Amino acid sequence: MENEFVLEVHKNLDLFFVYGENQDEQIQTKLDNWEDVKHFFKLYFDSKFEKLKTEIKLRPFTYKKLTNG
Repeated sequence: MENEFVLEVHKNLDLFFVYGENQDEQIQTKLDNWEDVKHFFKLYFDSKFEKLKTEIKLRPFTYKKLTNG
């Protein structure tokens, strides 16, 4: 699977974005409202993955970790 991306939002508005050649990187942030959810899913479905990753990283309370390490 080359450059697979996964975007997941939980009901408490925690957003997880998993990416990388082996899905080995993950960033997590807390969204403020459902408009934010719609915005990030629009970026995801428009395949704007770099913009999505950049915007998530700019948010407060964002965490990055390796998922396969």
